[in-house]
Amino acid sequence: MAKEYKCKVCGKAFVKTFSSTQKVCSPECAIKLVREQSRKRQKKAEKQEQIERKKRLLDGERALAKSSSKRGK
Repeated sequence: MAKEYKCKVCGKAFVKTFSSTQKVCSPECAIKLVREQSRKRQKKAEKQEQIERKKRLLDGERALAKSSSKRGK
């Protein structure tokens, strides 16, 4: 008897039939898994972009502060 695995989406037990890397029990669960992964990737990319924007903003403010302090001397 083949080993049973737990579906990453719905939790049902299934036997891998398509490939040894199969993580879900059905095409419906595969679609849900891909959508969830895509959503997480998008959220991570947005967070990284926000971090980079804040860093650029702070760097710009520091540069302005430096240049204005040099002018005052």
